[in-house]
Amino acid sequence: MKKILVFLPLLALVVLVQAQKLPKVIILATGGTIAGAGASSDRAGYEAGKIPIDQLVGSIPTVKKIADITGEQVA
Repeated sequence: MKKILVFLPLLALVVLVQAQKLPKVIILATGGTIAGAGASSDRAGYEAGKIPIDQLVGSIPTVKKIADITGEQVA
């Protein structure tokens, strides 16, 4: 019986932590150097703002564990 009484508060704590929502983050993408693509930023063929925000966010596999992240391309 004592083991159950110790286990129940621990179970309640785990359920409470799991129920908490992740922080919501919205990235307003303006295009530019970070979203650029090319062989090099100082060579011909480089384009600033080439990669869309959804692709940039999706390239970080663990980001969804940290926050609820969405992006909007504004420029």
